[in-house]
Amino acid sequence: MVANPAQDVEPTSAGYGDIIRELSRRGLAGGDLFFELALGNPLRAADLFLPVHERMDRVDSWVSLEMTGFDQLRRYNGRQQKTETADRCAMGESGHIDGKHSTRRQNMTSAHGETGNRAGDDRPASCTSDPTTSLPPGSICVEHKTGDTYTISVRGHRLVADQPSAEGGNDDGPTPTELFAASLASCVAFYAGRYLRRHGVGETGLRVEAEFAMADDRPARVSTVRLTVHVPAELDPQRHDALLAVASHCTVHNTLAHPPEIVVRLGSTPPS
Repeated sequence: MVANPAQDVEPTSAGYGDIIRELSRRGLAGGDLFFELALGNPLRAADLFLPVHERMDRVDSWVSLEMTGFDQLRRYNGRQQKTETADRCAMGESGHIDGKHSTRRQNMTSAHGETGNRAGDDRPASCTSDPTTSLPPGSICVEHKTGDTYTISVRGHRLVADQPSAEGGNDDGPTPTELFAASLASCVAFYAGRYLRRHGVGETGLRVEAEFAMADDRPARVSTVRLTVHVPAELDPQRHDALLAVASHCTVHNTLAHPPEIVVRLGSTPPS
């Protein structure tokens, strides 16, 4: 299956025109609109072929999306735009040019909602206690507050991690391990919600419950995470397996299945 709205058709062509107008009505433009449109057919194809994939025991089946050339992205965004503006819009402020082809940075995911630094970008996060200061996407800062309490800065958000009172903490927030399980559950919920939205089903009633257990041996780690996805009643039961397959491949789950390189190092010591 080949679907290339930037190369094969003009934005006003029959079929794509109605979709583009609807996406524009939702407030999407430029790169966001393009990738929503470009991902639509592969995602529908994945849903369509999922029953066959299941009968093949999930072996050697995939639907892929090949990114179009950068010049074609500019064409999609409109020839009348200035090159610099088209460059930024087409790449969603998140890409770079490599020869004649565009390469999406890792902070543009299939769910087109999550962010992160490029692979190999080891710029340190700039910690600041100023709540009005936002960190760049892909940067997180954790600062000691008191006892076992730590403040986590993520872009313009502030979270708190702590330990239960029974473990000597102040219980001012969830533990880092609980945040880990919560990140997986919320990522699954996010993907499930996008699936529902694509199929015209509201997210009201969508809920993900998570339970995790710690390993009995060393090193200290989570041994099991069990997630239960509760979907709205109006979702066609024939789409349950497809939703589960989509949600099971959220970014956090994929990261656990394909562990990233983790580097822990000492930074410079601040002057006393």
